[in-house]
Amino acid sequence: MITNCQLANYLRAISLDMIENAGSGHPGAALGMADIISVLFTSHLKQSLKKTDWISRDRFILSNGHVSALLYSALYMSGYLDLEDLKRFRKLSSNTPGHPEYNVGHGISCTTGPLGQGLAMGVGMAVGETVLAKEFNRSDFSIIDNHTYVFVGDGCLMEGISHEACSLAGTLELGKLIVFWDNNNISIDGEIDAWFSEDVVARYKAYNWQLIEVDGHDAKAIDEAIILAKENTAQPSLIACKTVIGFSSDKFAGKSESHGSPLGADEVENIKFKLNGQSDKFFINKEIEAEWKRRISTFDTKYEKWSELLVGYKESNSKLYTNLLERLNTKALTKDILRLYDSIKNSVPTLDKLSTRKLSKYCLDLISEEYPALIGGSADLTSSCLSKAKKMESYSVDNRSGKHIHYGAREFAMQSMVNGLSLYGAFIPYSATFLSFIDYAKNALRLSAMMKLKTINILTHDSIGVGEDGPTHQAVEQLVSLRAIPGVYNFRPANLFECFVAWNFALNNSVVTNLILSRQDVTLHDSSEDLNLDDVHLGAYIFKKEEGNLKAIIIASGSELALVMDCLQEYNLPGIRVVSMLCMDLFLEQKASYKEKILPASCLARLAVEASGSMPWYQYVGLSGRIISQDTYGLSGEEKSVFDYYGFNKVNILTKLKELGVSCD
Repeated sequence: MITNCQLANYLRAISLDMIENAGSGHPGAALGMADIISVLFTSHLKQSLKKTDWISRDRFILSNGHVSALLYSALYMSGYLDLEDLKRFRKLSSNTPGHPEYNVGHGISCTTGPLGQGLAMGVGMAVGETVLAKEFNRSDFSIIDNHTYVFVGDGCLMEGISHEACSLAGTLELGKLIVFWDNNNISIDGEIDAWFSEDVVARYKAYNWQLIEVDGHDAKAIDEAIILAKENTAQPSLIACKTVIGFSSDKFAGKSESHGSPLGADEVENIKFKLNGQSDKFFINKEIEAEWKRRISTFDTKYEKWSELLVGYKESNSKLYTNLLERLNTKALTKDILRLYDSIKNSVPTLDKLSTRKLSKYCLDLISEEYPALIGGSADLTSSCLSKAKKMESYSVDNRSGKHIHYGAREFAMQSMVNGLSLYGAFIPYSATFLSFIDYAKNALRLSAMMKLKTINILTHDSIGVGEDGPTHQAVEQLVSLRAIPGVYNFRPANLFECFVAWNFALNNSVVTNLILSRQDVTLHDSSEDLNLDDVHLGAYIFKKEEGNLKAIIIASGSELALVMDCLQEYNLPGIRVVSMLCMDLFLEQKASYKEKILPASCLARLAVEASGSMPWYQYVGLSGRIISQDTYGLSGEEKSVFDYYGFNKVNILTKLKELGVSCD
């Protein structure tokens, strides 16, 4: 009879072979956590090769993603990967690159390189399960019923995001969230007592978590702990697994040297022989592999029973069934909302001035009614960011059907939880905070882009227009840095139609979309051109065509487009073309012919106006052009005074045009 210990030791051997073959990797935790992952995968983790994206499957997240060799070993045993995949560990274009962010086809719900983020994503997934279950489950039909399991190391719990996310998870009583802490007392720099001496157990009890302490090398104790955690539906559970890093190595057990470097061929041979009685590279034990597959076959049976349940669900709840299928088909989550524009326009007060955050709110109010998949919230700035749709209820322990999440002042956790909600499936998640505070969350936003997740970020108070709140709240460099992240699309709308286009793009593209919105009211100019809708969706377009011969081009975005239009209307300057740079990231992707149409090379007299850093604008105005930008921190003062101080006014626009040789008399 094959024992749990044999299963774990076999994983250890495979993991060591992968790391030695690659010449890099992290053997220490792979040796230390093998008992935990073998018990979880063979006795508890509900997933099936018959449908890898089964919505009711359990989710497993490797927050300490450097332990990816161990995960790949377990996925190989489960049939998601083959031996050649293991031999190509950390090789270019392989299926085993080392903590990929996710690959559902290969059984990976999510792994993260940046420590702690997987833990926060797990909280997001756990929230997603409660909302979807409340929305679609009916008596006798638990269509949505899964647990979220997360592996974390000491480093994950040191990162501040663990406090943000776990505090909220305890408050929300996410009882189907179960976290395994690899408590080995070692990090890269050595024994952690000198820099991580807190009572983690007491900390998590204070968060309202269930704490279970076990020997991480005792399979029976691990199994009992998981059963106990699953029985507690009122609290998330932290299973503190006392382990030895580099377990079974005579040379490296309990030492930081085993953390991030191969152990060497001789030591690997010694460990493998001690554990399995052989030392051949990638040795195949068909009996052990067959036992693993026999144990996990029960989950195929659970999937089959779920499929049968779904048939009965369809018969009894046909409309819900249809809605569920639509939600599970991510492509079906996209729909053209252009027909909503007239309704949105009619809902907006007929005012000459309005902030773009308010315009966005009018869009959100109606869009949310069309998109039940839309779920969002803010980092304690709901009334400032205007991120709660009119008919949205707040999510809480007592109201799992709420689609508006109060994250509290937890920007980093919020962004990672949004990633988790997106990865869970059936949701289009959004977050909201001030643009200057996106720095708290940028690493998670970077992962959003890297994973090509469909997420939306409402970022308000976008400039020195914040005024009296002072330079800490006045975004300067943030937009520049967001534009530098590959796969992120930043929209800075100037009027209602542009807000609407930005929302339409966000809902219909599987990318990260940022809505950069003003706090201050701006003059609501409409384009004087007969708009080609396709042009507006290409990132930049001619907002006002020149009268007569083209003398100069002014490019602007957001509130500064209004300033430019105010100036031209007052001074009635001929020959000036105004271009709205709604989304620079989109415009960069367009064909050269379209760029030439908007910004003809024959016109070198160009002025860019944006209350943000100047860096990205040189590619459009050249060295001979002019830029009115914000390249220093702001000041505290009334909005108009601050704008005037930094040259965002009509007089300076005229001055810059004169410098370009344009007569303004």
